[in-house]
Amino acid sequence: MKLGPKAYILTVLILASLVQGCTGVKHLQDGELLLRRQKIKGNREISNDELEAFYRQKPNKRFPLLPVAPYVMVYYLGKSRYRPEKIEKRKLKATEKFDKKIAKAEGKERSTSIIESKKRSKIEKINKALEDGNMLMRWGEPVAVFDENLLSQSRMQMELYLNTQGFFDARVDTEIRRSQPNASVTYRIYEGNPLIIDSVELISKDTAVYDIIMGQRQKSLIKPGMRYNQDAFAKERERIDLLLKDEGYYDFSRQLVVFEVDTLAGDKKANIKTIIRLPQRQQGHKVFTIDSVNFVTDAGLANPPPGQRNTELYRGLVFQYFEDEYSKRVLNYRVFLKPGQQYSLKNTLETQRQLANLDNFKFINVNYDTTDGRFIANIFTSSLNKYQTTNEIGMNVREGFPGPFYNLALKSRNVFGGLENIDMNLFFGFEGVGAASRATDVYRSIESGGRLTLTFPQFVMPSTVGLRQRIGRYDPKTRLRLGYNYTRRPEFERSNFNASLIYAWNRTQKVLYNLTLSEVSLINSRIITQEFRDFLQAEFNRGNNLLLVFNPSFITAMGFQTTVNFRTPTETDRRASILRINAETGGTIFNFFRPIPLEERNLEYYKYVKFSADYRRHIQLGVHSVLASRINIGVGLPYGENGLLPYEKSFFAGGSSSVRAWRPRRLGLGSFNADLFEGEGDWDPERLDNINKPEQPGDILMEASVEFRDKLVGFVDWAFFVDAGNVWKANQIYGAGEDFDLRRFYQEIALGSGVGLRLNFSFLVIRFDAGVKLWDPERPEGDRFVGRFVNWNRLLGKPGQTIWNIAIGYPF
Repeated sequence: MKLGPKAYILTVLILASLVQGCTGVKHLQDGELLLRRQKIKGNREISNDELEAFYRQKPNKRFPLLPVAPYVMVYYLGKSRYRPEKIEKRKLKATEKFDKKIAKAEGKERSTSIIESKKRSKIEKINKALEDGNMLMRWGEPVAVFDENLLSQSRMQMELYLNTQGFFDARVDTEIRRSQPNASVTYRIYEGNPLIIDSVELISKDTAVYDIIMGQRQKSLIKPGMRYNQDAFAKERERIDLLLKDEGYYDFSRQLVVFEVDTLAGDKKANIKTIIRLPQRQQGHKVFTIDSVNFVTDAGLANPPPGQRNTELYRGLVFQYFEDEYSKRVLNYRVFLKPGQQYSLKNTLETQRQLANLDNFKFINVNYDTTDGRFIANIFTSSLNKYQTTNEIGMNVREGFPGPFYNLALKSRNVFGGLENIDMNLFFGFEGVGAASRATDVYRSIESGGRLTLTFPQFVMPSTVGLRQRIGRYDPKTRLRLGYNYTRRPEFERSNFNASLIYAWNRTQKVLYNLTLSEVSLINSRIITQEFRDFLQAEFNRGNNLLLVFNPSFITAMGFQTTVNFRTPTETDRRASILRINAETGGTIFNFFRPIPLEERNLEYYKYVKFSADYRRHIQLGVHSVLASRINIGVGLPYGENGLLPYEKSFFAGGSSSVRAWRPRRLGLGSFNADLFEGEGDWDPERLDNINKPEQPGDILMEASVEFRDKLVGFVDWAFFVDAGNVWKANQIYGAGEDFDLRRFYQEIALGSGVGLRLNFSFLVIRFDAGVKLWDPERPEGDRFVGRFVNWNRLLGKPGQTIWNIAIGYPF
């Protein structure tokens, strides 16, 4: 449609007006400019991220590539409805209401305290509305008015920071570009030559302290040749303090570590003297040796029984208690403070951590008594409730379909007096799941079952006292677990009874290990409808082994799992990553004898090896923005007579936590397409989602995802993501393309992308993602790039190209 001159002018005026409102320009006063952008140039060694932290004002957030500032719109929409006089009246009314209640409750201390607490909470909420505005104003942001005073503060803060990083001749200039109604700022950084540390000398009149520090000099954070960095000096002071406290110097203070910087030599060189001062009125630093260790197991009792606590000496520890509840042998394995030992801060903290890991104590406090010239370690613990019950009711989202659930968790502590715990979990729920036969059919699935876990706070195995004492630092646990799961759907019902024996430990808080010595599962299924039985047989004939899943099965396995947390975000390092590795072997015992009893009972059994690795990385880009990525690979090699992995051990791709442009468990296998292979059936080249495609269990998995997350408004976040992956069989069984082949696998990696919204309630994240297929390996060669079907006239592409996902929590 062609616009006439008047209509064209009117359209331009309307769009210009909208842009002004969307950017916040119309909210500027006379003489004010909108801070449009600011950037940093000229810095060589100091990163932009470090310097941007000193911005005293920032431009309004905008949509990428669009002149739209949504937070400004939200703020002024809220401000138009902001009535402070009404809030003041509400505050006065609330104050009078609570004051009357307090006067009425006079003389009742408990009631008065409760009412005063409610009054404070109510008034604080009203004051927040007065100070920060209504909900929309708190979600949004006012227009960013350019302020030269704040610009000057930013410049000075940057210069001061550059000084702390060794650039004492640094200068920051600012360039302001004014173009009504906008202002843009460029910070020109002139770092100059940094101050370089030429030599480091340690000075201490206490030779013992000198020897200890010099013995660890390779770990020093201040070394010749490095640039002067004030942060490094603070960290070095802390390192020396912790080092000496681990060597018995209980009363050492980091204030005794002093640095002298000598720059008289010139040439931007500095000589550093690290001086360890002596405490006042002392000739040297004192090494503290523990005289005795007292362990009070029932500190903080609300109503202690009459009389004194009993006292018992066990392996050098003095236990004190009213009632002998806990195994002193097990507690001794978790205490690393012994009479005759030098004081060690590391052993003190490790004792607190390992006692807390027993999950039997509410609090653990370790302090030291230095009166009368003795050095006594006191350990105080307060017991948690012996029985604990947790109820959970909520909504579960699995395979994209919500359903309610109820969980009941029961815990009994210190069951046999050796700090053993029993956990019993019962669950029941209705879930919406996709049919095994058709991706678009949704059935109600009843899920119920339970799990019983007995946890011992040590490895249940023959060992010496010395060995148990040493491995006590690794939080050793033995878990005996029994479980039962029952699933009923209109098509079938399935029960799974399993038992396992697990050893768990951790070398550090960042590395966790699990060794599953034995896991046994007995699975029984019953097909309810003849229609479903016919479907399974037809699929089996077409190349899908879903039929075998419903044979009664007996699965044995053993495995090893480790979780490594490489980094945790800090002020200086915004990156965090985690790696989970799992190695498993199943049916190994059947290599030594033939399971005739299983064969006589027509039980399917499996022999296989399996490996998987899941690596996830998060990079904090801003206050609310995160770049998250994931790589997930898995290989399972069956070598039994049936040549299959158990269904529960198979790999699947597609779904809300996988490649989101495909339906749950429907991506794959490789480039195999049963309809094309058969030459007939439901293949529709105009549709990118085969609604009759069943689940696709595979032996080999490759997945990768990248996702950018940021805050949109209030508790609503948004994300842009790209997913890639597929599953394959280890060997070709039914048709070409289903097996993994190094010569072509890269052509069979499915690719999808999309955007999502997240309702972030802190304690709960509800996620909505729309994934669009870009590369579909199931289509014939030459026709796999389906991203060409997405355009402005057809944003969702062809039918079935966009898949909608609903889930709880983040995908990774």
